[in-house]
Amino acid sequence: QVGEQSHETDATLDLLCQIMDKEAYTQLRTKEQLGYIVCAEVHARWGVCGVRLAVQSVTDPFEIEARIESFVASFRTFLATLPPEEFRDHVTSLVNKKREPEKQLEAKAGRLFHEVVSHHWEWQRKEKQIAALCNITQDSLIA
Repeated sequence: QVGEQSHETDATLDLLCQIMDKEAYTQLRTKEQLGYIVCAEVHARWGVCGVRLAVQSVTDPFEIEARIESFVASFRTFLATLPPEEFRDHVTSLVNKKREPEKQLEAKAGRLFHEVVSHHWEWQRKEKQIAALCNITQDSLIA
């Protein structure tokens, strides 16, 4: 968990997970062959958000936990050494992804329904997250 949900936190975690997901898959799935499924994703419940690193495997859970902890510890160094142009590519990619309109009515209805049931009524959430994304620097992501 990283704290209370906000547009800035959501944008930061989305960007972090986009970068982390690829690297976790490469390290834990491909190189270490730890599990069948490896993914990093944003997890938000009741106004609190965080990052979830999921690994599906037949490996001992304590071994999985140790290897995930090792990956997380090394990830900060990975972020610090990420070339600036690659960081900008991730930001641009995520902005473009957020700008894509929903392709199915069900997706749009689900997004709007979530705003209603959560009592947030943030109809311009995507636009506010895009604005927050544009202000994230590589240094601020590492911090």
